[in-house]
Amino acid sequence: MSFEKKLFFSVLIFKIIILALFVGYFGSEKLVWSDSTDYLKIGRNIFLGEGFSNPVSDGISTPNTIRMPLYPFFVGFFDTFMPYWLVVVSIFQAAAAAAAAVLVYMIASIFLGHSYALAVSVIASFEPLISVIHMLIMPETFLMLFILLWMWFLLKHLKNGDAASLAFSVLFLALAIYTKSIALYLILLTIIIMLVKRRQLAKPLLAVLLLFILLAPWMVYNKMRAGTFAMTTDDVGNLCSWELAAVISTKYRLDSTDWLLFMNSPEFLDVTSRCAGTFQALRIFIREYPKEFFISTALSTAALLTNDGYSVFFKKPASEQVKPHHNYLTPPVFVNRDWRAKAYAAIQEMNSVELAAIFVGKILWFFVTLLSIVGAVHLLLRRRSLDGLLLVLFALYIIGATTISTGYGVGARLRYPIDPILIIFAAIGVQLIWGKYGSVKKPISGN
Repeated sequence: MSFEKKLFFSVLIFKIIILALFVGYFGSEKLVWSDSTDYLKIGRNIFLGEGFSNPVSDGISTPNTIRMPLYPFFVGFFDTFMPYWLVVVSIFQAAAAAAAAVLVYMIASIFLGHSYALAVSVIASFEPLISVIHMLIMPETFLMLFILLWMWFLLKHLKNGDAASLAFSVLFLALAIYTKSIALYLILLTIIIMLVKRRQLAKPLLAVLLLFILLAPWMVYNKMRAGTFAMTTDDVGNLCSWELAAVISTKYRLDSTDWLLFMNSPEFLDVTSRCAGTFQALRIFIREYPKEFFISTALSTAALLTNDGYSVFFKKPASEQVKPHHNYLTPPVFVNRDWRAKAYAAIQEMNSVELAAIFVGKILWFFVTLLSIVGAVHLLLRRRSLDGLLLVLFALYIIGATTISTGYGVGARLRYPIDPILIIFAAIGVQLIWGKYGSVKKPISGN
């Protein structure tokens, strides 16, 4: 048995053990969390013959043009036809996580030796928050798997130039897009990397055409049901809500989680009325709120990269909460005039064991962030290889798309798609600091 197969089955076995312990202690109903209910409602409606839609209180279903279809269809199928379906779905996600672990190892091996690549794969598989995400009824595990497959086959194409690798890369990119719309603009990274490598338009255009063909059925379906060819109508939903809230709260140093402080203000309503599209919203932020937009983006980025996410493990009932935990224990707290009182209240909300776990998590991700910056800069400035460039551009894209659209609502879950890449960068940073980086196998692609 090859090492990759051994790694797959080892990770799968440990994932199933963790799942069994989780379900045995908390019960399978705890696998439903946060946005899980949205995916479940849509999935059930699909198999009730209502199409891709949301049930409403009066019994009339309305088309959902925001969520992507693949994961709701997946959970809806098992919910309809399979007993103990919550656990079954989580087992499938454990298998996806095990496959992702192998892909992380193979991609890390491009830059690192065997031991470091294996360590990266293990950390990216069993870091506490990542392990929990792999179990919950959420689409991120499959999103990660499809993105890694897109990346791996694109790297293979850059090395070999074979059409099959390019086709598989685009296919898995389409699956990633059908899972979550944030993957849509990864086609731009595909085009950029291919143009830098080949300096020819034929294959990039072929990739775009193939992706269009794969996405066309959903575009036509949206046109028939909702009157738009867009993959999702969540165009400015976050920009003109979460990001606008971050900008306004930064300007007046208000509590960004208490929207009642500004959501009915003339200024907020005026900007909302002028948010006609993504570029229009960005133009407003850059022209009218340049300072606040820069500060909120910088703080959101810092929050995204250093947020441990462990506070969600210790979530209290709404009556006991001091606003969302992560917003008061990450950099955005400093926007508030009363940040000392808010941070102190959030700390008082948790016991010493919970605070210790959060502290350890923050220290971990603080150093991962610093080391990953070292590793990423090294790849850009010294190796100058297309494989390194692809990873850096991917990380920057996810960071930019997440922070600019979500503002101070960012959390560790939104960082999940780039966690393995950040850990790869951090491992390179560790080796650079120790003076041991360089004796690794040749990259898959290069200039």
